[in-house]
Amino acid sequence: LGFLLWKRQVTIGVKLITIGLLIIALISPWWALSGGTGTVSTTTNTMVIPPKLITLTKSSNATGGEISAVPSEVTMVLGLLSMLVGVACLLIFFSLLTEKKLRKITMIISVLSIVVILLTVVVFYYALSQLTQVGVGSFMGSGTLDISVPGQSVQTAVPCSWGPSISFYLLIVSLVLLMAAFFMKRIIARFSRKE
Repeated sequence: LGFLLWKRQVTIGVKLITIGLLIIALISPWWALSGGTGTVSTTTNTMVIPPKLITLTKSSNATGGEISAVPSEVTMVLGLLSMLVGVACLLIFFSLLTEKKLRKITMIISVLSIVVILLTVVVFYYALSQLTQVGVGSFMGSGTLDISVPGQSVQTAVPCSWGPSISFYLLIVSLVLLMAAFFMKRIIARFSRKE
């Protein structure tokens, strides 16, 4: 990347960084719930690869984890999100290949990649809003939840907070970077014509 910046290929560098961020987003949590008391702590992460909700609960005398049973529709949506991110990575990569020779096609591919990432953000927000409406009440928030403690038959009230996790924010950053790369190229082209 330093080489690309040194050669003044900022757009290529930004697109490569975006591909890297999207790959990290694929394997990082997209939505998280965490909470704890003095003796009990819990964390739930929503992953798209693998498409699962993973919960880890710790108490003073036991640690337990589970892969939550979710409806097949949720698994399908999580799989769709991973496919959309993969398509966005491929589109960005193809825009790098066509950048020098096919400028109009590169512009179309760049717009498509921006649209695909935007669609991914919207689908994720809508799908998780529907799922969390049933489970915890909202996409983002906090409150006291009854948590099953490993090794005990009773549930414990635990103050928790929940909301989007690292992958959601990586998607937003990727979207902003792609839009910046798209418009940066247009602004540079406009100023170079005036000179």
